[in-house]
Amino acid sequence: MASIVDQQDKFYQEVQQFAENNTSKHNHLYTRDKLNELISKVKNAKEASKKSDQDRHLLKKYDIIEVADIEKLIKKGGNDDTILYYLSIEDMYDIIKTAHVGVGHGGLHKTNKELKKHFANISREAIRIFTTNCEQCILKRKRSDISKLVVKPIISADFNCRGQVDLVDLQSVPDQEFKWIMHYQDHLTKFSVLRALKSKRAAEVAYQLLDIFLLFGAPHILQSDNGREFTAHIITELKSLWSELVIVHGRPRHPQSQGSVERANADIKEMLISWMNDNDTRQLSEGLRFVQFQKNRSYHRVIDQSPYHALFGSDPKIGLSSSSLPKELLPNLETEEDLEKVFKEVSEENSEIEIDGTDENTDAESVESERELNDSGSTSATIEVVSEEVETPIIRARKRALSGQQIQADVLTRNTKQKLSELSVGDNVIIPIPQYDRAPTDPRNIQGVVVEVGNFGYRVGTIAGNLSGVLSRNQLESISDSSLSVTQIPDLQLSLREAVKKISKTGGQGYLSCKCKGGCNNSKCKCKKQNVLCNSRCHGSLTCSNK
Repeated sequence: MASIVDQQDKFYQEVQQFAENNTSKHNHLYTRDKLNELISKVKNAKEASKKSDQDRHLLKKYDIIEVADIEKLIKKGGNDDTILYYLSIEDMYDIIKTAHVGVGHGGLHKTNKELKKHFANISREAIRIFTTNCEQCILKRKRSDISKLVVKPIISADFNCRGQVDLVDLQSVPDQEFKWIMHYQDHLTKFSVLRALKSKRAAEVAYQLLDIFLLFGAPHILQSDNGREFTAHIITELKSLWSELVIVHGRPRHPQSQGSVERANADIKEMLISWMNDNDTRQLSEGLRFVQFQKNRSYHRVIDQSPYHALFGSDPKIGLSSSSLPKELLPNLETEEDLEKVFKEVSEENSEIEIDGTDENTDAESVESERELNDSGSTSATIEVVSEEVETPIIRARKRALSGQQIQADVLTRNTKQKLSELSVGDNVIIPIPQYDRAPTDPRNIQGVVVEVGNFGYRVGTIAGNLSGVLSRNQLESISDSSLSVTQIPDLQLSLREAVKKISKTGGQGYLSCKCKGGCNNSKCKCKKQNVLCNSRCHGSLTCSNK
């Protein structure tokens, strides 16, 4: 971290720069020399026997008191006896720091309110400059919206290139034995499959995925935001059930995945709520099948069509409701004979319309084209020509979906480049610490320095050592503090949680959860063994005696 002297110098330079650029008549930021000059003017105005307009103006605004043989400029006027002092820029740093620490490193507003009790000319900009460079405030700063930016969007070229699976927790509102929703989505077509689960065990998830894969085929990459180990367990289970299957797992919590499944989860929850209200029921497991169909038939902005159309090349059919038959005829149809009769009548009417409007030249051209096709070489050659020239509806739908993904990727990349500058080796950054990787008393962020710039992201070092893995640009927030250098980083590879634990004042995360189903009354319980009470992360057992 930067030394106190460096922080003071930086603060003084930035505030002085702001004061010089501020041409407002209400600018009361003074250097020490200017403040002493103002004090002299006020003293002369008080001693002058004949007051000028400037003297009266100064005496109306200012007064001077002597404290421990030091003359202080104060603000004149006010409704109470509070004395408000004027400070020089050189003296502001320590005063702001005392007030800022006194309010528990509160933000600009709290610090400003505290300072206004005793001082007249500490501007909000000076406080902002101080809090922006405060080390503790940098570490506890809430994440800005750059985490939502996408540095390198993922594009899937075809159906089943990448499948994403996510679990929705419904433990607080279970449907009898079903407490989870498994959501599987193909990344290109956005086609979703929903399953109700009794638990989130990898074995049960794999069993449901196997049913999906044997229907649609298995993807090349399986991705889950529930963690890399969770995905690995699922793939192991799938392998044991289907030995021919070869599949790899994608990176968890990968910001480049565009959050497609998470956004779809929100839609599914809203649709499920609507279905339950429309049908006056709380059977979530029954509603999932209808919600799945509604989700897949509805328009998706990115792929510019419905997921169903992107997968199958046509819109979904809902029996005769989606046919061209008049709606008033549908209730009277009961047998196949009734249906054939209606279709015959409708086709006869359509044929009359077509004959009346036939273009003879067009019809002749079609006949001639058909004759040439029949007169051509072998059947296999004909099939090859057709396959090369004719684009099927499914191919067109997939191309449109891919085009939509590429357009979205271009927009996301362009927005990211506008808001995020490239980092270089030696740049100081802060890395957000997930809640499950830090103790309640640890700051939200950890300071780091870029030690390597690669094609896939940045390698970052902390005062505890180098972080394992590569971080993308939107996971790092650049800071002006440059106190941490590459030479200060120990030659040690460790995870983010381990780095936080090394520099934590209280020993790091330290969360325990036992998952016991019994009474937690012996050393088999991890919490009991560590002499820690069970908490809400452990279980919901009413028989627990360790609460």
